[in-house]
Order: sequence, then structure tokens, then C-alpha cells
Amino acid sequence: MFNKIKTTIIVVFLVQLGFSTSLFANELQPSPVHFESASNPTYFQVSGVSADDVLHVRAEPNTSAEIVGDLASDAGPIEVLYSENGWAYLSSGESMGWASKRFLTQIELPKIANSALPQGLTCGGTEPFWSIAISDESVELSQMNEGKSNFSIMETGTYSGDTISFIVAGAEGTMMTSIISNEIYGDGMSDKDYGRKINILLSTPDGTRGYLGACSVKAN
Repeated sequence: MFNKIKTTIIVVFLVQLGFSTSLFANELQPSPVHFESASNPTYFQVSGVSADDVLHVRAEPNTSAEIVGDLASDAGPIEVLYSENGWAYLSSGESMGWASKRFLTQIELPKIANSALPQGLTCGGTEPFWSIAISDESVELSQMNEGKSNFSIMETGTYSGDTISFIVAGAEGTMMTSIISNEIYGDGMSDKDYGRKINILLSTPDGTRGYLGACSVKAN
């Protein structure tokens, strides 16, 4: 019974995200998914900056704009949401800004299992505060007042041209289904933009809870 309930919940969840179902074929068929604020996060390493200097992050993509932050000479990976005329739009602390791509070298990050998600990706949200850390084999969920829970990854994959990834994980009668899309999304607490949005359904024999949040890769 629990498995049937979980399957029904996941089907409804995926339909809301742009799937149509075929009852006769007993499978899910993806339909086109469009985002108003689609993103394609890429990753960079600061380069060409002296060890005793920093790379300025500016409010606008030009050298005369106000400095709103700095990146260390060896900072990376830096998550860039998009580029414009030789400038990269990225986060600096709790806000956003622009850095010259003359001092950024693009790098490739290994992917998590069969998803299109980079290793080192973390996600989080509010109401109440929660976060997840994802590896090739497990997902660690931290919840305020509830501590940490570990889920073994059962399946990962992508659809919609690799712009959406899914992770199915489970532990002791609990199932976590995560859908992570390339979509610019805010955390509701700061002026920071994130390059990925996450929807989670956490299903237990006692019921199902939904979580909505944002994901990014933090610079070392």
C-alpha cells in the first residue's frame, strides 16, 4: 500500500512539473518544459590575479561601477549564472554582482551519478530551515529541530535536455524524490540569486511533506 501511495504522489508531482502520463503504457512521457528565468550555471576559477590581490565584483558589468564584493586570487569553483560582454554574473556574499571574465578560467566539475548536477552541490530552504548535501551515493538532509537524516540514492537521471535532474533516495520506510531544475531562483532572505531550483517530496507511512528551495556550489 505504501509503495502505491508513493508512486501516486510521484506521478502527481511530475505531472505538475510538466509531464503527461500514459495509463495504457504505464509510463511517464516528458512534455516540453519552459522556465521564465532559465539558467545554465557554469563554473570558473579565478586566474591571473596576484596572490596579494583580489578580483573585484561590481554592481554593473563595467569597470567604473561600484565595487560590491571581492574574490580571492585562488577562489573557485565560482558559479556563474550567465555572461554579458565579457562579464560574469555571480554571487558575492549575500548579493549578486559582475566580475571580468579576463580573470576567470572555466572549469568542469564532475557530475553526481547519472544526473547533470555538479559534485559539491548543496540545496536549502526555509519554513522551517533545511538543507541537503548530495554525493554520488547518498543525500544528507538537515532539518531545524530534527537533526540529520541520511538517504541512500536509488536512482538519478535527467530529462528536458539535461536542464532538469532527478534524484530518488530512500531510508527506513522513507522516500525522498528531488527534482532540480536549471532556473534562477531566490532564497527569499537575501538579494542572492541561485542557478538551480529544487522541489522535494519526502514520503513516509505517516504522510508526505514538500520542500522548495535553491541550490548552488560554494566556492572553496
